[in-house]
Amino acid sequence: MVFRLLRETDAEAYRDVRLRALQEAPEAFGSSYEEETQWTVAQFAEKLAVTPERWMLGAFDGKGKLVGVIGWYREARLKIRHKSHFVAVYVEPEHRGKGIAKQLLSQAIDRVRTETDVEQIQLTVAADSAAHALYRSKGFAEFGREQQGLKVGEGYVDLCHMVLYTEK
Repeated sequence: MVFRLLRETDAEAYRDVRLRALQEAPEAFGSSYEEETQWTVAQFAEKLAVTPERWMLGAFDGKGKLVGVIGWYREARLKIRHKSHFVAVYVEPEHRGKGIAKQLLSQAIDRVRTETDVEQIQLTVAADSAAHALYRSKGFAEFGREQQGLKVGEGYVDLCHMVLYTEK
């Protein structure tokens, strides 16, 4: 497995993974498949522009296929610049159970700790999901629950808000 930051040139591969994620796990994302299928490849490329305030880390299999992602962004406003967020975390189902999500998460945490002065990494996750357990295992703590945080079809998903302090 190769882990690296995604670039604008990865836009088509990222689009494929992202749309698959939204279609297969709608309860895990605030965005919807219906919304993002309207986006152009250029719009996906814009999201992949690497800056000191945001990036997307990808996991590539031995054949060079993108199979997992984790996004990060830092808050821009002065009083909340000490906080950042992990978003859009996904590993394709056929690649799960191999520790890829844990490796993506570990590498992303290490990158934030070594390359920024951010003090907190926050994320939102479906309550009681496998991802929730993964985040707990990496030291994230729950700081709030949002009942019916997402509406997916006719059902609801409760969300957990979690934080990891980066010990700056």
